[in-house]
Amino acid sequence: MDTANGVQKLGLGWRTAQWLRRVYPVKARDNIAAEFDVSGTQAKRWLAGLAPATWHLEEMAARWGKDFVHHVFQDAFEVTRDRLAKRRACLEAQLKGRQDALAEAKNSKSGGMAALARSAAGAGRATVRGLIGRLKVRSSREAA
Repeated sequence: MDTANGVQKLGLGWRTAQWLRRVYPVKARDNIAAEFDVSGTQAKRWLAGLAPATWHLEEMAARWGKDFVHHVFQDAFEVTRDRLAKRRACLEAQLKGRQDALAEAKNSKSGGMAALARSAAGAGRATVRGLIGRLKVRSSREAA
């Protein structure tokens, strides 16, 4: 396992340390302590990979915006993309099943049942297509 002074090089704390070192390449500990009104010891802990308290993370996010948030929470964004991709595949499979049911109903000899099936499948198709559209939009926003 990759560690620095016994602290794992992964997760929120380590990625925050990476960001802080990039923003404060010179006298990082002193500059961080002054900027965030924390002790030099606390700044040193952050640089070692220990995660800041929530209110400090909020201040950092307000200061550096979405680039900072995406960097330190990148695991959450990756999980979200995977989850959205699985959900989209599930919805597309449901749509395919309804389309197959509609095709089968259209080929049946009972005209009344075919009309009912067309109506139900059409409503389902619209709902599933709407959900897929929303997932595409959400996914493209998160990718940006």
